[in-house]
This record gives sequence, structure tokens and C-alpha cells, in this order.
Amino acid sequence: MSQQSSPGARSPHARLSMGNALDRRMSGESSDLKVNINAQPVENFHTVVTSPTFIAAVGISSFAQISMTVLMSTVTLAMNGIFSYKERTASYVIMLHILGMFLPGFWTGSLIDRFGVIYVTGAGMLFNAAATAIMLVTHELLGFITAMIFVGIGWNLGYTCGSVLLL
Repeated sequence: MSQQSSPGARSPHARLSMGNALDRRMSGESSDLKVNINAQPVENFHTVVTSPTFIAAVGISSFAQISMTVLMSTVTLAMNGIFSYKERTASYVIMLHILGMFLPGFWTGSLIDRFGVIYVTGAGMLFNAAATAIMLVTHELLGFITAMIFVGIGWNLGYTCGSVLLL
């Protein structure tokens, strides 16, 4: 028996690519591509972006990002321009702020698992509110450091909770 090659046939040494698999699927030939026929339909874009969970996630993440950006920019300008701190001092304050942003990330997931997204988001907003209050009341170096660490923690909690809501 001789084997005849057809245009869609593969040799045993041919490499399988997604394009080849889809070409064979479209032509009715069998392929190694597995299709889940029981899969749920994908939601359309409008349904996703109008869902309350998506809106909350974007709102929480946006609030965390905007409040962090505004307060961090303000502190740098105030320290260097208005209160005549040295640039090196302002750099240390921003360095501590960055630690406040990323160091809590090791525990934020556990906090969300334990207390839930709502409470952790609320804690993040409280950290941002406390940082704002500190900056309105004092212009001492310790106040700038505390406010920037609080803003970093608030950003971490808020941005992580917003991201978790998108999952």
C-alpha cells in the first residue's frame, strides 16, 4: 500500500504550529488542538466595563494611583522649593516612600484573604487620608517621612485590591 500525501497531511517530523492546527481544524481534518465545547461564552466588552466589579476595581486603583502621585509630587516640591530641605533629604524621603509602596506587598494578599477586599481597600484609603492630614498639619521632616510611608502603604493596599477585583 502506498501512502499518498494530501495537501493537509503532515509528515511525522513536521513541527506543529498554531496556524497549522487552525488550518487543519478549518478544513475539517483532525488536529492536536483541543477545544472545550463546554466552555462558557466570553462576555462582550460592554458587559465587562459596565459591571459594578469592574467599575469598583478601576475606581479603587485610580484613586490609589492619583492620590499617591499628587501627594508624592507635592512633597518633593515642598521639601526642595518651599522648605529648603536638601535634595538628598528629599531623596531619602522618597526612598522610604518606595519601601512603603512595595514592602507591604509581601503581606497584602494574606490580608485580603483574611479580611476581604472591602476592608483592606478601606484601610488603604485611611492610610491615604492620614497622609493627607499629616501633610496639612506639619511640615517637619518626620511629618514628610510619615506621610510618604503612609501614602506608599495606602497605594499598595488600594492598587492591590483593585487588581484583585479584576481577577
